[in-house]
Amino acid sequence: MGYRSEVAAAQALDALATTLEAGVPLSRVLCEPLIARTLPPDLAAALRQVDGGATLARALTTWPTIGAAELAIIEAGELGGRLPDALRRAAATTRRRADVRGEVGKALRYPAALVFLSTVVTPIPTIVFEGVGAYVAQAIWGPAIVISVFAVFWLWLPSLSPRDPRRARVGELFGRLPGFGGIQRRLATATFARVLGLCIESGLPIARSLELAGASAGSASLDAVGRKAATAASGGQTLAASIDSATRGSIDPAFLSVVAQGEIGGTLDRSLAAFADRQEAEATVALRTAIRTLVALATFAVMLVAAWQIVRAFQQVLSEVDAAIDAATH
Repeated sequence: MGYRSEVAAAQALDALATTLEAGVPLSRVLCEPLIARTLPPDLAAALRQVDGGATLARALTTWPTIGAAELAIIEAGELGGRLPDALRRAAATTRRRADVRGEVGKALRYPAALVFLSTVVTPIPTIVFEGVGAYVAQAIWGPAIVISVFAVFWLWLPSLSPRDPRRARVGELFGRLPGFGGIQRRLATATFARVLGLCIESGLPIARSLELAGASAGSASLDAVGRKAATAASGGQTLAASIDSATRGSIDPAFLSVVAQGEIGGTLDRSLAAFADRQEAEATVALRTAIRTLVALATFAVMLVAAWQIVRAFQQVLSEVDAAIDAATH
């Protein structure tokens, strides 16, 4: 489920939208070889369930590459009679997720290379003074860290489905890092707002819209907010009041203000979409800043390690020289 597979998934959703816009029903997609062979095999397997009477959103739950947000968008599009548009929006959501993860992955390469080089190259004088065993003991931890990070972020994590709970737990741990928690909350709030706006635009009931938005946000807290707010909305409260009572001040006040204004002005779907765009743009800027800071800190740390290794090597050289002088004078 790496970057390439997510990009391929987005392309497949776009192609499926184009097929439906051309007037080809879902039940005919797999019957046309020229159309079916353009789809990923796991997507084609999921679409076979549509022939059995399942909705597209339910059938796609067996497609591991698609995320919860995309499923919510597609379900809203099906119920609202706007499936092709929903598929294109789901594809855009998949691309945004792949781009964010790809940017983080690229940014980690430079610090990883620095750590590898600093721990492998700078201790080389240790071979001369203390032997190969001492060099290996000092140099092994750098490659071990790099290999571990590579295995987690480039092999294991991309192999998980976007809906796998283990990926969510890794995201929660990542969000606890200084500077990254706020970014994760913004992205989750943006997804919540975007899906909520699309569900309302598609004509779904408020309670169901809140449930879908919460389930798609990739955040346990927002999932709970969606379910609690859905219960409150079913009791007759306004959308803004329902979310406010469910969050108890834990959500961005700007989001509640947008919801209240949209309800009063009758522009709730457009207001939520605009809010989601702003949140994602701000999160992207904050992510790039955090990554630059991380790279700078990694560079500084590597320079300190390299300086320590150089000083240590000079001390060993001086000790050898002093020992040689003492031996010569005696």
